[in-house]
Amino acid sequence: MINCNFASTAHKIFAFKLEMLVDGNDAGACDPAVAADHGACDLGKWLVAHAGELGHLPHFAELDRSHRHFHETVGEMLRRFHDGDVAGARAIEQGEFRSASDEVLLALEIMGAEVGRDANLG
Repeated sequence: MINCNFASTAHKIFAFKLEMLVDGNDAGACDPAVAADHGACDLGKWLVAHAGELGHLPHFAELDRSHRHFHETVGEMLRRFHDGDVAGARAIEQGEFRSASDEVLLALEIMGAEVGRDANLG
């Protein structure tokens, strides 16, 4: 069975590490270009690995869209942070970053329910 909980946990850990970075912990640890790459994180790798099995589900495309948007937001947040605009980075963190992260988690929750209902995936 495909485990959407793994994907959700991977996303939460990645988001937490980014929040810690912007809050002043380990400031040089994340390259903005790498963080903006939606395929480089564990959730992105999970999506690619399971696209053949999950791509037919109604919310797979929504999850992919939400995940890409999240990484675009992360890239902008980290670019500002690395450029010395800490206030701007924190504003993104408190606003669009959290909203985009919540969208990913909601999409994963819906996908988990769809996976649970799909007899072909159980």
